[in-house]
Order: sequence, then structure tokens, then C-alpha cells
Amino acid sequence: MQESLQNYDAQDPHSKLGVLITIIGATIAICALSFVTSPFNILIYSQVFLSIQLPITIFLQIYLTSSKRVMGKYKNVWFTKWLLLATGVFVTLLNIVLIVETFK
Repeated sequence: MQESLQNYDAQDPHSKLGVLITIIGATIAICALSFVTSPFNILIYSQVFLSIQLPITIFLQIYLTSSKRVMGKYKNVWFTKWLLLATGVFVTLLNIVLIVETFK
């Protein structure tokens, strides 16, 4: 993906800060899960945390595949883009329900 973003620099301080924030967030999540006593509950909570990331990935992929600069002549047509957006919204709503039900 770095190739498609021509101005991306892995040595840039902003890129390094993004990686650091990701590592800190993952460390906090792992530490929080270590206080759960049941292995089954750890599995459930880890899947809930993973589902939080899923809509971000879905909408980023829709953005990238709908970009003429990235995909060229293979970019999504309007119908496909709206179908994918509806799917992304549906998955997001399901994840919100999952999070509410898990921590209720």
C-alpha cells in the first residue's frame, strides 16, 4: 500500500508516532485482557476488540478501491461503491450491538 501513497515516508516522525500509538493501544488491550479470569471470556473480549477495528478497515478499502488515482480504470463504479458502503454501515451497526451486549 505504501507504493500507492507516493508521499509516504516510513522515517517521517508522523509515521513513527502512528506506529507508537498503535503499539501502546495494543499493549493496553493485552494488559486489560490479562485481568480476565476465564479463558473463554478472554476469547470473547479479544474478538470484541478486533471487531472495533473492522469497520475502519472496511471503509478504508472502499475509499482505496473507489479512487481513480489508486485503482485507475479498475475503480469501483457508483453502484458497487454504494453497495459496499451499505455493507460497511451494516457491519458497523452489528459491531455496535456486539459491544453494547458484551459490556452490558
